[in-house]
Amino acid sequence: MASSTERAVIASGCFGGVRSLLQRYRRTTRPTLGISGDAITSSAGHSLLLATLAVPILASAAVAQPNTVHKATLQDQPFPPPVYQSVTVRTLVDAGGAVLPHTHPGVEMGYVLDGSAVLRVAGHPPRPLSAGDSFAIRARTVHSVQNAGSGPLTMLSTYIVDKDQPISSPAP
Repeated sequence: MASSTERAVIASGCFGGVRSLLQRYRRTTRPTLGISGDAITSSAGHSLLLATLAVPILASAAVAQPNTVHKATLQDQPFPPPVYQSVTVRTLVDAGGAVLPHTHPGVEMGYVLDGSAVLRVAGHPPRPLSAGDSFAIRARTVHSVQNAGSGPLTMLSTYIVDKDQPISSPAP
């Protein structure tokens, strides 16, 4: 009989390959091992939980979690030329999500359209933000934003950055 953990793993649907793995295992096991329901048992009667087989799959599923930050570039202009470009981006952060610590090769000027957040800038105390608040981040300054509300956070940012560098880089 399958345990509640085993039933939960099977019912989740994302581990369908585990059942076929068990069926293959049934055909190739040594006589000292047997199959009892959805669990593999040894002659000593110890169960190897199906969930144990799913650990590598669980690890890969954790990596494939959906992103909570969604960005859309609204404008991208070579201004002021010839060295800089101005980029306007709408950022939506799902409830509970965060923009991880990062830097820009130029200034960021932002405005909160909807929701509430906590802005963290290196060398400064955390700053609460809500709809209607604006902020500015100096070039190459490590900063992050955490959605502090129960709904989505929407921000509009304009970056004036060196055109030959990526607009954003993870914090060192």
